[in-house]
Amino acid sequence: MVFSQKASKNTLDRLLMGNQKTIELYDQHLPKSPSDPKVWELVKIRDEHKKEAALLKRLLQELGERVEKEKEKEKGGQPEELRGNEKLKSTYIIDDHGLLSRFIEREMAQIKECERALDKKEQLSEGIKHTIQTLIIPKLKLHIDLLEQLIEQSTHKKIG
Repeated sequence: MVFSQKASKNTLDRLLMGNQKTIELYDQHLPKSPSDPKVWELVKIRDEHKKEAALLKRLLQELGERVEKEKEKEKGGQPEELRGNEKLKSTYIIDDHGLLSRFIEREMAQIKECERALDKKEQLSEGIKHTIQTLIIPKLKLHIDLLEQLIEQSTHKKIG
């Protein structure tokens, strides 16, 4: 199969946009100064997505694509009672199974997008395929495992 620079750019753009949506979701719900160690796990996941975004941007730049600076967006999607109350927000995020499930759904959506990119119809360079297969997808799967563990731990805490 012949490598297509245009297909590679389009694929990387899609992956980057999905990654930025995931970062925004985490940013929208994470407290600025987490006190709970479990919340720090979510911060680490978000930070790994930021590193992934930087990697995707670098790959785009290597293909000659100009990557514009991300627009800083202020999202106001948190419940009003949680704004400004960082301690309550830390507790809320870990015990909110629905929110943790939304994080899992975003991670799974990114895996599907990566798998779509690896489909034979996509004419990606071997280097980009390798990056998706060995760096991006495994990290996303680890994120899902961690999020599922947090849900399970929270469930046991409520039962016990």
